[in-house]
Parts: sequence; structure tokens; C-alpha cells
Amino acid sequence: MRAWWKQFYEINKSIFRLTGDDFSYFTIVGLVAIVGDVLAAFSSIYVRFLRFAVALLISDTTLRGRVLAEPVFGHGGFRFTFMLLVMMALYLALYVARAPGVLARRATQISSLERDKQALLPRVDFRDQLAAAVGVSFTSIKRIARVTGYEGNAEMRQEETFVVSNLRLQDLVRRVGSDCKINRHDPVIEVVGLPRGIRPTKKYKDLQSEPGTREYTVCFDPPLERMNAPATLLIREEMDRVFYLCWEDVPGDWPRSDRAEYMGHLVYEPTEQLSLLVEFPLGYDPPQESVSIRVNYARGETRHLDEELRLAHGQALRIRRNSDGAAVLSLDIKKPLLGLTYMLCSKPLSKSQVDALKERFAPARPAG
Repeated sequence: MRAWWKQFYEINKSIFRLTGDDFSYFTIVGLVAIVGDVLAAFSSIYVRFLRFAVALLISDTTLRGRVLAEPVFGHGGFRFTFMLLVMMALYLALYVARAPGVLARRATQISSLERDKQALLPRVDFRDQLAAAVGVSFTSIKRIARVTGYEGNAEMRQEETFVVSNLRLQDLVRRVGSDCKINRHDPVIEVVGLPRGIRPTKKYKDLQSEPGTREYTVCFDPPLERMNAPATLLIREEMDRVFYLCWEDVPGDWPRSDRAEYMGHLVYEPTEQLSLLVEFPLGYDPPQESVSIRVNYARGETRHLDEELRLAHGQALRIRRNSDGAAVLSLDIKKPLLGLTYMLCSKPLSKSQVDALKERFAPARPAG
């Protein structure tokens, strides 16, 4: 009803407007028509109209003559009704004449506003607003795991491309943890693309308060600010037994009831693109139905089903093969939401399947 009333109001505003390029002409014509209507109602025009109406409505000649012989100088109510009918006919004619133009202009305005809205949406994205307020944004974050053997050893790589604007960035601190009981080798930490004169100091430590979690820190001297080009933080390290490729090896006290393993990332900074990738050993092919996406709120177990549905519709999850024929799982998220943990999940194979792969792809022993 509101839309209909607004449309009706706009058309009448065009009919009875008090401003506009053709205001003088429109006003004069309208006033002349109204004055003419009043004069016609109380003049011989009304009499002629009445005689014409009687001639149309009464077919009997004798009765028609008797009616027309009656004096027509009174009839105040009929004359007033005649005047209103003429005004109503004039209004309807103007409404029909004005409506197409008003509706066409309104449709054009709505279309223009929609185009402007679509053009402005990328500029008003909350990530851009947050990045401008915080002073740093990440254009890309990649976490890559290359599983090198059937025991679950893997080469882990983390790449984060960032730009600093109105912030004096003194350090970057990252934490990577695992639920597995793993042995971690010394990492390699680099920052590529830093401006001249910036001397980074890199260090790491295993947190006693959070078993299985390692903290990496890069300090910048002098602090980073107003970067003209992005820089990339690279962290590479090898981890032993970081993946449970065999279902029987998964601990019974695994925190997730489905006992699927995962690689995940908690988004806590404005990020344009997040990518998770796992490359399995040759021959290890997790069934497609065992691969899934999971999105949790923060670090808890509450699932964010709307975001999972968005990723499913966007076909964010892919299963492919590399140049060697090994299976590769990847999850690519455009504009991930802050405060959510994105996980690439897969269920391990059975012990008999893994043992068969070990036998089939085991390196040949030298003779002698």
C-alpha cells in the first residue's frame, strides 16, 4: 500500500505542482478550465447538456417534449454535480497524461540508484572501513600443507600479504597450533617486499600454556608505516605426524564427534582472500563425500551455517590433482568474515587402505 500511495502522490504532485519549467502555462490552463467549468454549470451550456442527456435517455417523444418544456433555471444540486463531473473528467485526463512520464522518471531514478548502490558497495565494505580504522589490511592469506608421507609428516607453509597505511606497525605475531602430538622442526621466517631500511627481527617459541601451539614474532626496525607496495610474511616449517591419515590412529578423545581431521584458520584481521590447501601423498585419495567445509564461531564449536552455505553455493571447495597425480584439496574464501574459523575437513582412510598404499608406493630397496 505504501508503494502504491507514493506512486499516486508523485503523479498528483506532478499534476498540481507549484514549480516547474511549464508552471505558468500549466497553471493558466488549469485555472481557465476550472473557471470555465463553473461558468458552464451556471450558464446555457448546462441547459444544452441537460437537453442532450434527456434526448439520449428518454426515447418516448411525448415524454421527452414534456421534460424539455420544464424550466431549467434552478436545479442547483444537478448543476453542482455537473460541475464536479467536468472537473473529475479533467483530472482523469491529466492523470492519464502525466502518469507515464512520472513512472518512467521514477523507474530511471530507481535504476540509477541501484547502479550507484552496486558501485558503492565494494567501497563501503566493512573490511575496508575496519582496515582504514586499524591501519593495516591483508589482501591474501594462504595456508598450505604438503603431506610428504603416509605417517602424516608434512611441510607447512603460511603466506600473508599485507599493506600498512596509517599505523606504525612494530611487530606481527602469529600462532599456529595442532591437536596432534607432533614434533616440530625449526621454522624459516621471512618477510618479502619490505621497504628499504627496514630491519626485521624474527623469533619463535613454543607456548607452555597452550601445548602444541607455536608463536612466531617478526619485529620491524623502524616500524612499518605508509607502505606504497604490499609485503609478504612467509613461515615455513616441517612437522612430524601432523596429519592422521589412518582412521584407526585418530585418538578416541578427539574433540569432534565425526573424527575428521582438518586444517583451519581463525580470521581476526580484515582479509580479502583466504586459501587453505592440503596436498596428500601419491595414491592417497580421500573420497569426495568425506571432504567438507566447516565454519565455527571464534575458537568454539558453534557452527556458522549461513557462511557454510555461502561457501557451498560459491563452490569454494575443490578436489583436484597436481602434476604428479596426487590429490589436492583446496578451500578458497573471498571476503572471509572476521571472528570465524574456516576449516578444510576430511576423514582419514582405514588402516588396511593406508597399508596397501605403503606397500604399493614404497621406494624400492637397492639390491646387494
